[in-house]
Amino acid sequence: MIRKYSEKGLVKKKAKTEQTKLRHEMFEKHWQIKPHYCESCGSKLYGENKSYYHDHLLEKSKHPELDLEITNLYLVCEECHSKKTNGSPTLNHQMAIIRAEERLLTGEGETEKKEHNFYE
Repeated sequence: MIRKYSEKGLVKKKAKTEQTKLRHEMFEKHWQIKPHYCESCGSKLYGENKSYYHDHLLEKSKHPELDLEITNLYLVCEECHSKKTNGSPTLNHQMAIIRAEERLLTGEGETEKKEHNFYE
């Protein structure tokens, strides 16, 4: 089956591909600056950098403006990421989410936002 994309569809696909590339570059930077331990449970993160090690505290589907915000990332093991995704984050993860929500509501860090946004 040959897929045909409209011009609008191709532009959308290209934008999504670029966003994904930028996100993975941000994950690499996050991996380089953080100790390789789960911020949720404390377990050691072994091996190479994996995308599931980087959790968006405030979901990118609900807060697309925070997709490339490195301060919205939390370094986690696969198990803790899965727990959060399934609605049962650890207490540490819950507290990090609450702090992220408070920062969003109060605008805390707005003056520093450009320093922390990976591509602004």
